[in-house]
Amino acid sequence: MPPPQDENLDHQFLRVAIETIDDAVEVSDASGGFRYVNPAWERLTGYSMAEALGRPPSMLRSGFHPDEYYQAAWDTLERGQSWTGMMVSRRKDGGLIHTWLRVYDLRDDQGKVRFRVAVRQDLTEDRRHTEALRVREEQLSLAMQASRDGLCDWDLRSGHFLASDRWKAIVGATGEPEQLAAEFLARVHPDDLDALMEATAAHLGSREPAFTTEYRVVDESGTVRIVESAAVTVRDDSGEPRRMVSAVSDITDRKRAEAGLFHSATHDPLTDLPNRSLFVEHLKAAIGRAGRDARSAFCLLYIDLRHFKLINDGHGHSVGDQVLCSIAERLRQLVRPGDSLARLGGDEFAVLLAGVTDAAVADTAARRLLRRLEQPHHFDGLTVAVSATIGVAMGDANSEVDRLVRAADTAMYNARKVDHKSVGVATPDATARSQRRARMVVGLREALARRHLDVMYQPVVDLRTGVMVGAEALVRWYSVELGTVSPVEFVPLAEDTQLAGKLGQFVLDRAVADLRTWECNGGLPPDFTLHVNVSPRQLLDPRLPASVARLHESGRISRDRLCFEITETALIDRPELVVNAISTLREFGVQFALDDFGTGYSSLSHLRGFAVSTIKIDRSFVALLPEDAVTRQIVAGLLTMTEALGLAVVAEGVETESQQQCLLALGCSRAQGYRFARPMPAAQLHELLASQAGRARLG
Repeated sequence: MPPPQDENLDHQFLRVAIETIDDAVEVSDASGGFRYVNPAWERLTGYSMAEALGRPPSMLRSGFHPDEYYQAAWDTLERGQSWTGMMVSRRKDGGLIHTWLRVYDLRDDQGKVRFRVAVRQDLTEDRRHTEALRVREEQLSLAMQASRDGLCDWDLRSGHFLASDRWKAIVGATGEPEQLAAEFLARVHPDDLDALMEATAAHLGSREPAFTTEYRVVDESGTVRIVESAAVTVRDDSGEPRRMVSAVSDITDRKRAEAGLFHSATHDPLTDLPNRSLFVEHLKAAIGRAGRDARSAFCLLYIDLRHFKLINDGHGHSVGDQVLCSIAERLRQLVRPGDSLARLGGDEFAVLLAGVTDAAVADTAARRLLRRLEQPHHFDGLTVAVSATIGVAMGDANSEVDRLVRAADTAMYNARKVDHKSVGVATPDATARSQRRARMVVGLREALARRHLDVMYQPVVDLRTGVMVGAEALVRWYSVELGTVSPVEFVPLAEDTQLAGKLGQFVLDRAVADLRTWECNGGLPPDFTLHVNVSPRQLLDPRLPASVARLHESGRISRDRLCFEITETALIDRPELVVNAISTLREFGVQFALDDFGTGYSSLSHLRGFAVSTIKIDRSFVALLPEDAVTRQIVAGLLTMTEALGLAVVAEGVETESQQQCLLALGCSRAQGYRFARPMPAAQLHELLASQAGRARLG
């Protein structure tokens, strides 16, 4: 029969065909909202057309696939091509549906996308091989029961999960076969679940045949086991994963033994403090952090107990050991989270004080330690007096471990033998330092005049969603004569040489220009905030409010997009003037964040007196979160306090998954650090923003 010629009949034929086919069909418009879904789509997803209209395809996003998988699909469509592949989506009732998805763009004569059509073929209920599967499961079950490892077989298309008794025993599963997959996920330690899911999704999205991972499981009694899982994925002819077979081993005893051996190798057996080898690693890490962050300089305290041999000779080595343990305990009580301790050997100890960049502050801290160490030690009626000498050496990105330790040791020796003092501070070659400083002043002045400085941006992300919600502007300087100059050097130099205002204005102008570009090009989240560091001198510059006012009046920035980061030093030096400056700038929509929170000695007293809206938890706390219960309690209390005060919180220096999970568990929602991204040029940040917006539209 020839096809109908009437256009209305053509439309009717097409509509009937779409309404009656078994495949799910969805049509979205250029803005990303659904315009039409057929009955098969409603049956497949559990949503009605009325519930779907106007909503984006991301309503079905399951989180099963890694972000790179969605990005690859988006990139294909952006190139004007159709995309085909497996997509695991989530139904309205929460269940997963495995579909074969084909997406096409319908464009007008100018090539502009008018509609996006997607066809989903349901693979979830495919029962063509049910009988063959039953036979295979019987054979596999026999092999599973005979294995010493726990074995499981997961059919990725049907969702069917088969596991041996040994597998159930290792992971602590007790439910029925159809509940095993869900129960397994519930047994995985909460701190390890996201990492396990991400690793699995990344593997399934790759072409690798196998992967191995470690994680913890918790059974009904609360017993925690460490398991190792080695998985092999079976793929179809097109390379899509069909099954995953894995063997699970209980490695709890092995891991505990390894941890014990590592601790023994890196800690002093008497005091349980880190030994010299581990302390050297801590020093290397501190030097590395100083190279990445201008605010992460540090100081080293080298402590030597005077005449300790007399204690051993007069009271015996057992008393001498008690004195050493007492010294170690007092040091633990005195240092802050983020600092490091060690017993270097014999009667020598070392302390690494993080974030201490001023020799006078280091000297004060050393004397405070000394007063506590020299208080009498009491043991079963015996009182022992101890005296000590402390050598201080300042560390930064240019430090070398051996030279730093030698400098602190020399300062200690000179203080005791030459100057007859209790504390000595190492002084580097004054001539070389002065010459470099002079060259830096000239070079920085010239760089500002020629605008030969760079501004990089480090994203601030929402820990719950991974979405970028802001960025911090960070100034960088490369000198032809001096090479790459650390901000640790040139930012304080700018303060000392009246260049802080020009440097701050340069960063502000560049940051605002980049922010304006991002806004004009689209893709900027509505709550995106740009953080700009403001020095005490710049904050109190009477020209700063007028400069910000001009930016708003000219339309170069939107209100509430800008946040000035200030340090506690800016608050305590001239508090009345600071209060007035903050009040004036807030009238123009500028927000304020208190940077490096927790490292000062009176930070808590400033939260109520100054109109800051955000605090940034210092990286020294973040670094210790996974291992140190006291630090977690401090941060938890801090978050409770800031919530009561209505303050936002951003954690700085997040570098690991475990740190991220600890922050999430404690209720911290925003963070920045190498875990998410390194500082990057403005163009690269804009690409990330555009990619983020694209993924949100694709779903």
